[in-house]
Formats: sequence, structure tokens, C-alpha cells
Amino acid sequence: MDSLYSTEKQYKNIEKGLLGSYGLSFGNRSPEGSPTLFLYHNNKYVIASFGEVQVGTWRVVKEKYLHLNPNKTKYPFSVYGRYNPSIGDSSKTSFLGDRFSYRTLITYNKTTKSPVNLTPIFNKDANCFDFPYVHKTASVPKQISLAFNQSYEESEDQKITLYNFKNTTNFNDFIIFEYTREENKMPIRVLIDGNQLVFSEHQITEKSPLPKPGSENDTFIKEMSAINFTPKTVYYNFGYKEFKSDEINSKNYKYNKKLNNYKYKRKVAATYEEETSDYHNFLQVNKYEMLQNATQEHKQFKIDKKSIIYTICD
Repeated sequence: MDSLYSTEKQYKNIEKGLLGSYGLSFGNRSPEGSPTLFLYHNNKYVIASFGEVQVGTWRVVKEKYLHLNPNKTKYPFSVYGRYNPSIGDSSKTSFLGDRFSYRTLITYNKTTKSPVNLTPIFNKDANCFDFPYVHKTASVPKQISLAFNQSYEESEDQKITLYNFKNTTNFNDFIIFEYTREENKMPIRVLIDGNQLVFSEHQITEKSPLPKPGSENDTFIKEMSAINFTPKTVYYNFGYKEFKSDEINSKNYKYNKKLNNYKYKRKVAATYEEETSDYHNFLQVNKYEMLQNATQEHKQFKIDKKSIIYTICD
């Protein structure tokens, strides 16, 4: 916790009065729906807009300021893995989400040498993306190292922050997530003026009630405020569609030791698997565990000209 909040008084009465929802359109209405700030109990907040949600914690400072601090992950990347019996001594890596670019660099090799040789995930002018983005190698890496190079430059005296994830359990099937956009989000400082929040001279919003308890909006906001962006385990099928843990750990699925995954045990139509894409197929789901042996270091580096994944349209 920031030292400011550990020494600052808690203003329970003011905080109680702030609980509510606040429209953030400031007169600029969007057809997809304007962003809304929800201040909940336990100093949790959610900013929800079309296609994007920001969650974090909030505090009252000096009686008249509201600080919104977005949640951030420990590292700008996380790596999950599993042992996949079907690929043996080879490996595959999936890059999930839309944040990867030529600025994201990777190596499966040791990083003891200097400069370390790093490879872009995508080519610089990548387009025509075709999900999922999977990279296969002929061996199993002992370590996966990732970096983000904002300027995309290299020089003899330049160093980059490498995030090293050791593969101590001999996994050969990986999923990598990138959170560099979240890392760049800064705390928001707002002036409290009675039932209003003043973001700037022309950006003032008035409090409205929170969604009715038990309503769909209330359930959604509460689920978002409690979400863990880096759980220790995640579940995905072969098309990289995510499944909730309570769904897999129910009576619908049974662990299959031979395949090291979970198989659906309820009856389905005989033609189901033939007619269903990998993404929508729920008959087999894989459990991935976070690689928690992670370190970071600053290293001189070089960038390969060839990317891990190349995709471009003429």
C-alpha cells in the first residue's frame, strides 16, 4: 500500500456518502453506452464501459479528494503451463488477447549471455490476425523470458527489463498473457464536492444510486470488483475458450489421467464433435497452472528481424 494511505485518516462518513454510481460521459453520449463509475463497499470501484472494464480501490484523502487506484498485476506478463501428453518432447505456446505486438519480445533460451537475443511476437506491420496465435517448438524450454520494448530500438548501451519464468515442472503447453496496457494506467485524482465528483472544470458528475441489490447489473459489477486477473489456475479448451473453475470442478467433468485434462461425462449428440469448432467444443478442457518462479533483470539485448508469428495481407 502507498505510504500516503497508510498514514492518511479514514473518513468513514464521507466514504459512506460517496457510495453510488457516477456517469462519466460529461455530455458526450456514446451509442455503445457511456462509461460509469461505481463506488462500492470495501473501497472497491468499477468503471464499466462498452467492451472494457477497469477495477481498483478507492480512498478519500484530506477529506476532499477521491483517489482511484487501478489494480495492477505484479508483472506485465504471466505464463501458465500444463503437461500435454499428445505433443511429447515438443512444446507449444499460445499468446492470448490483443495486446501482443512487435514491441513484445520473447526468448525460450537462457539469458546468461549479453546481449541477449530477443524475438518479436508479431511482425511490425501485422494484420489479418487469425485467432488463436500459437507458436510451436521442437523442444521443451526450461525458461520463458518476456520483455516490452516501447521505443523498439536497440543500442550497445541500452538495457531492457526481462521477466523470466522458470519451467520447473517440465510443462510443454503454455499460455502467455500480457498486461502492459494495465501497467500504464495511472491513479485518478478527483475533487469531492458534496454529491458531485469534479474531474476537471468541465467534467463534473453527480451521484446516482447503485444498481438494485440482486439485479443483473449489481451481480455483474460485484463480480467484476472481485475478479482476480492472475489466478493460480485457468481452464481453456483446445480452441482457447476460457471455462470457469467451478464449471470444470462440477459433476459435469471428470479428470482423464491419460490426456491430463477434463472430459465432459454427460451425454451429447453423436454428431456434436463433428459439427463444432475447437473454440466452442466443451468436451475436453485443459487446466493450466501459473509459473510462479518468476524473476526480473536488466539486460543488454538484440532484436531478431524475424518474428515468432508473421501475418500480413497484401
